[in-house]
Amino acid sequence: MKVYYVTAVDIAIPGGAQVNEREFVTTLIRQYPDQVHCILPRPSTALAELVGAPVSYLPQAPKGNLLSYLSFEWNLYQTVRKLLQEQGTDSQSILAMRPTPTTILLPWYAQRNHIAFSLRVAGAFPEPTLIRNKVPAPLVPVTSWALLESIRWRSERTTAFVAVTQTIVRQYVERLGIEAKKFTVIPNGVNIQLFTPRDQQQTREKLGLTRFKHWIGYVGSLMGNRGISQIIDAAKYLSTLRSDIGFLIVGGGAGNEDQSTFQALVKEAGLEDQFVFVGWIPYDQVALHIGAFDIGLATFPKEKMRWSGSASQKVRQYLACGVPVVASRGDGHEFIQNDHLGLCIEAEDPHEFGQAILSLLELSAEQKLHHREHARQYALDHLSMEKVVSEYMHVWASSLPQAAPHTAQNSAKQYL
Repeated sequence: MKVYYVTAVDIAIPGGAQVNEREFVTTLIRQYPDQVHCILPRPSTALAELVGAPVSYLPQAPKGNLLSYLSFEWNLYQTVRKLLQEQGTDSQSILAMRPTPTTILLPWYAQRNHIAFSLRVAGAFPEPTLIRNKVPAPLVPVTSWALLESIRWRSERTTAFVAVTQTIVRQYVERLGIEAKKFTVIPNGVNIQLFTPRDQQQTREKLGLTRFKHWIGYVGSLMGNRGISQIIDAAKYLSTLRSDIGFLIVGGGAGNEDQSTFQALVKEAGLEDQFVFVGWIPYDQVALHIGAFDIGLATFPKEKMRWSGSASQKVRQYLACGVPVVASRGDGHEFIQNDHLGLCIEAEDPHEFGQAILSLLELSAEQKLHHREHARQYALDHLSMEKVVSEYMHVWASSLPQAAPHTAQNSAKQYL
C-alpha cells in the first residue's frame, strides 16, 4: 500500500489543531517511511523531523478567507497531480487528506483516476453562526449552503472516512445520507514521549506555584467557548468551602484578548488570588505545567459537546502525564469515567463541578498514586499517537479494492 496524505495545516504553528496534525504527520512518516508520502504547506518554521522525509511542499497554508482557500485548492491539485503522475499509482494507492472547506478537486481527481480516497474528519459542519466573521452578512446563507453541498459532493466520492467522534459521524449520516459503514471513529492521540509524569512538588517549585496546596489546571486555547467561564463559576463555589485550591490556566487567545476577558471575570468574582493565567507557552513546555496539576480540566459547555463531541488532545496530555481529569459529559469523554480516569460532569453546574474536584482531591495518598499510575499506563496502552497512526493505516488498507472488510472495534456503525 502507498498512502499519499494531504493536509492544509501549517504544522509548525505550536498550538491547537496544528500541534495535533504535526504529531500525526511526523509519526506517520516515522512509523511508515516507505509507505507514506505527505503533501503539506511549507512550515513557517523549519522542523527537524521533516529533514529528508518523504514530503512535498505547497507554498503556504490558506489564510482563512475563501479566496485563500480556493488558491490553495488549485495549488494542491496541481502538486498532487504532478506527484502521482511521476510516482505512478495502482490499486494499492490511496489518497487521504484532512479536508478544507473547499476540498473538491482532489476527490474528483481520485474518482476520475480510480484511486481510493479517504477523509480524516476532525470537525463539525460549518453553521451560519460559525462563518459570520468570515463573509459579509448577506452572503452567510448562500455560503453556508454552498459549504454543505461541497461536503456532500466530496463525501459521495470518498471511499473511507475516519472521524474523531461519533457525533461527527451522525452529522454525515443524518444530514447527508452517507452510509455509516464508510466511517471509523479514531480519536486523537498524544505524544507519550513528550508528555510524561513529573515530580509534582519539584515542578511547582520550579514554576513558583507554592501558594496553594492543590492546583487545578486547564491547558489550551482560550478562544471561543472552551468552558473557562464555567471553571470560574466552579472556583467561586469552591472558594466558599476551601482556601487551599488554586487554578492554573495555560494558553491564550488571539492577542490575549480572551485572557483579559477572563481575568476581568475572575476579578469581578473576587478570585484574583486563586487564579494564575500563564498565557501562551511553547509546546515543549506544556507537559511541565501539567506536571503541577492535581487535576486537569476539559469542561466544555453543553452546546459544544452536543455539536461536535470531543476528542480533546488536552485530555490525552493530562492522562499521559499521570493527571486525572474532570471533563464534560458527552460523546468522546465516556472513557474517562468508565475506565476510572476521572469524573464527568455538567460544566454549567458549579456545585457538581466543584464536588467532582473535591472528591478527587480528598482521596488518600495511596489512591492518588494509583490514579496517576493508572492514567499513565492507560495512555501508553490506548492513547499514543503510534497506536492512532497504526489504526489509520489499517483503515486505509481495508478500504483498498479487494481488501478484507474493516472490523475494528471502533467501527462507527456500532455507534448509530
